[in-house]
Amino acid sequence: MSNKDKPAAERQFDRYLASYQKLSVFLLIPILLSAFSCVMKAIVANYTLSIAMGYVLFVRQIIGEEAVWTILMGVLPLVVYIPLAFFAAKGKLWCLYVGLGIYAADFVFSFFLATPDVVTRVLQIVLHVLFLAMGCFAVFFYYRAASLLKSVRRQ
Repeated sequence: MSNKDKPAAERQFDRYLASYQKLSVFLLIPILLSAFSCVMKAIVANYTLSIAMGYVLFVRQIIGEEAVWTILMGVLPLVVYIPLAFFAAKGKLWCLYVGLGIYAADFVFSFFLATPDVVTRVLQIVLHVLFLAMGCFAVFFYYRAASLLKSVRRQ
């Protein structure tokens, strides 16, 4: 059955579901950016960690400038976030909540960092707000799709 042959409610449900799935996978981007930033810092000496997550900046203040630890701190969250994002895309809302919770905790945590670089501070705030807003939109689309599915099933 083509998309034009489907009832309007089903087409609307498909749009909400597709939006939710795209946004839930989209939340991998901050973790990938952070991993990229950590790997670049280990390779390029004068590279700043302006797009790394707050916990990386904090741990680097404690541990130091060791390249191996920088890469490990950047890549390790991928082990957690990749399954969370893909399970969330399959409709497991609790995975989206866990991922957003961890990212929100990192946002709050980043306010307690002693970051002298203004660019890093502004990028941290802007990126966290942007991706947390995307996560809220994903939750919105999930609930819209769920309510639409319930109404279609009642008919």
